[in-house]
Amino acid sequence: RIEAKEIEVTDTDYSVNEELVSDSYGDEWSEGESAPISAGSQGASGGYDDDGEGFGIESASARDKTLREHVLEQIHVDITDAAQLLIAEKLTDMLDETGYLREDTAAFATSLGATKAEVDAVIAKLQQMDPVGVFARSLTECLRLQLADMDRLDPVMVTFLDNIEMMGSGDLQGLRKKCNADSEDFTQMLADIRRCNPKPGLGFAS
Repeated sequence: RIEAKEIEVTDTDYSVNEELVSDSYGDEWSEGESAPISAGSQGASGGYDDDGEGFGIESASARDKTLREHVLEQIHVDITDAAQLLIAEKLTDMLDETGYLREDTAAFATSLGATKAEVDAVIAKLQQMDPVGVFARSLTECLRLQLADMDRLDPVMVTFLDNIEMMGSGDLQGLRKKCNADSEDFTQMLADIRRCNPKPGLGFAS
């Protein structure tokens, strides 16, 4: 686990910490589309960098499989119900290259003659697969999945995620106040967020 002292963040002005929020880094933590970023730190097993440095080009590696192939292999092992398997395969076809599920799942359910609850139940299963964060429908949901996997999704972190756009704009001081966190805890939260990969599907073969 990363130590708080490894990241120098003052208690009075978080906005000037260029290591955590730089012009090129902050844009990656917004719900909208942003400039392309490097592949994530998660390896084939879905884990994170041992040094806690988060994702980056130095940890990216081209994989022999496409994201779809990688997910389908898991689906055919973990899902045995025929109806759920069909839904899972169709949802996999809807993934974008970053691993997100961006299409209207309610309309998808109607097209298959399934209920939204049935589709949501399958999505919940798919979100447990590797890479962690795949099948998320938003940045916040993607980070929630990864932080839960790290056992770091407590109520304060939920507040952080609900206001993640403040990190993207560099208002870390305001975000810390929203979370009602002290300097040490907030620094650790930033470190945990930085370990997440906002686009977990990148890094697989095209």
